[in-house]
Amino acid sequence: MKIGLAQIEVIPQKIDANLQKIFAFINQAKEQGLDAIVFPEMAVGGYLIGDEWENEDYINKLIAANEEIKSYSDGITVIWGNVDVDRQKKNEDGRWRKYNAGFVARDRQWAGGGVEDGKTYKTLMPKYREFDDERHFYSLQKYATEQNMSLDNILRPFETSIGKLGIMMCEDMWSDDYGVNPTYMLVSNGAEVIINLS
Repeated sequence: MKIGLAQIEVIPQKIDANLQKIFAFINQAKEQGLDAIVFPEMAVGGYLIGDEWENEDYINKLIAANEEIKSYSDGITVIWGNVDVDRQKKNEDGRWRKYNAGFVARDRQWAGGGVEDGKTYKTLMPKYREFDDERHFYSLQKYATEQNMSLDNILRPFETSIGKLGIMMCEDMWSDDYGVNPTYMLVSNGAEVIINLS
């Protein structure tokens, strides 16, 4: 299995520039015969962007970018971080519910597994120093409670042609100060490889 790690410099709020980097790295990975390529958490629009997370036009552009990236996944597994939105539900601030999400696609299709096909959500929400995840995003823990499911039943690896991939974002791997261990849950649910998009 050959996996490329595209540790790109994500320029905050520059969706088009970041997408061009992502597309270029995907094409390069295909030329090199890689099985998969991994991009960072919030690779499309940036992570620490403050109140821009409340800009609905900006969020709509980020959501559209997920489909664009999926369309580049012919012949390769592409894994990236970006926002996901449930417009039918509200965040605690009364705005659209947003998730810090990881996405997995291959051959222009969403991979099976995750919270739902093609996506998983960040479980642990840091709220110290510069991090303010709970203000902007809904956690997988809260999602599981709302669905009346246990977290270990909802935190599933993705079924891909290169194996069962457990995808998580940053804090999910540094779980010592939290009451749950997402890494352990993913491995218990069959993950053969853990990929952290930090």
